[in-house]
Amino acid sequence: LLGLAASYMFHAFRSSNPGERTLSWYSAGGIVLIASGWMMRSVAIQKEMAVLLGGMWGLIMFGSSLWFLAEMLSENSIYATRPLQVLRSRIFLKLIFLFVFLLVILPQVAMIGAVHLNQRAITNEVHKNFSARAERLAEDIENHFLRVRDINATLKYSEKHIVNDLVHGKGLSFIVGRDGKVLFHPDPSLRNNPQVGKLSIIQQGLHDIAVGEYTGTYDIRYTGAAAPLRSLGWVAVVQEPV
Repeated sequence: LLGLAASYMFHAFRSSNPGERTLSWYSAGGIVLIASGWMMRSVAIQKEMAVLLGGMWGLIMFGSSLWFLAEMLSENSIYATRPLQVLRSRIFLKLIFLFVFLLVILPQVAMIGAVHLNQRAITNEVHKNFSARAERLAEDIENHFLRVRDINATLKYSEKHIVNDLVHGKGLSFIVGRDGKVLFHPDPSLRNNPQVGKLSIIQQGLHDIAVGEYTGTYDIRYTGAAAPLRSLGWVAVVQEPV
């Protein structure tokens, strides 16, 4: 597509006919917009962003319209130097564009809206599951402490309870104290890392249930939840890499 656009641009530079030159630029611009929309497609799918999907279809449709308009008009037409003026005078073209809008644009807008709503529903369900898991972990450890009233015994219980407790085979659980110190973490390299206790979700989890996406250690993005153990002042965290 970009090679075709370049050929139209080259033709526009060489042409001495004002109408032909303008139409060539319209064709080149339309093709560039189509190519840009198509390249945006891969980013939209990778990032799962409905807004980018909407932008993709907008670029493709606008570019197609410009290309169609340029190819339809004669280079010697009175509209050749001002192609958009034809939309003000020809009802047939207006009906064509209306038909394209109804047939293509509206279904795509509806699809994008549905994708966006589905994304929100899936995200809410994932957050709900992480929140419930963190609450169960916090409740289990706190109930054990209330039974034994022994911090060291509760720590040992927490370690036994958490170790190898993976979320979907990838995530993990860990416990942080009120001062931000990691009390237990399945990854030994992070047990003495002070940055872990400074994570935003842990600071929120000291006071109430916190859930969402956040940047963890080593700049890795996580989805997770934190729940307070109020009788101990600890925080139970459940997380999984995004």
